[in-house]
Amino acid sequence: MTMNLSKPPVPYTPSIVGLLEGARESLMTSIRPILREGGFTVAQWRVLRVLFDHSPCEPARLARHAQLHAPSVFRILKELSKRQLVIKEPRPPNSRRGAVLLSDAGRKEVSETMARIAPIVEFCTLRFGRKRFAMLQKELAAFTMSISPEIYAEMTALPLAKAGPTDVDS
Repeated sequence: MTMNLSKPPVPYTPSIVGLLEGARESLMTSIRPILREGGFTVAQWRVLRVLFDHSPCEPARLARHAQLHAPSVFRILKELSKRQLVIKEPRPPNSRRGAVLLSDAGRKEVSETMARIAPIVEFCTLRFGRKRFAMLQKELAAFTMSISPEIYAEMTALPLAKAGPTDVDS
């Protein structure tokens, strides 16, 4: 790839990457302390949220859906398993793939944390404007779909979880 040197690059802050990172950080600044109080990193929270919505899920697919690298997700799952927040589903015979799901304790933790985060998101939604916020979500989804259809397809492909999975012995 060659760069067009006749035109100077856009400074970072007003660049699309800078703007997206700034928007993310303005929201996460208020959410991060809640996650810390719950003992979660942002990456762990992303894994838990995907599992909350799409459980059970194979780890490799979970990594893609949470937009994390697979080795990070495997490390996160190991930690969350020690904390008894996720459980491994028994593998079907002749299958190399297993799936993970939230335990009842994990589902409870995520529900409680989501309840604490909801007022922050609602505040931001009201501050920015409900219609503008909805339009922003649609535009970002359309942007992702137009630039990387495979990422958008992966983000929207997982079926929603059935309500209240039960704990099984692992």
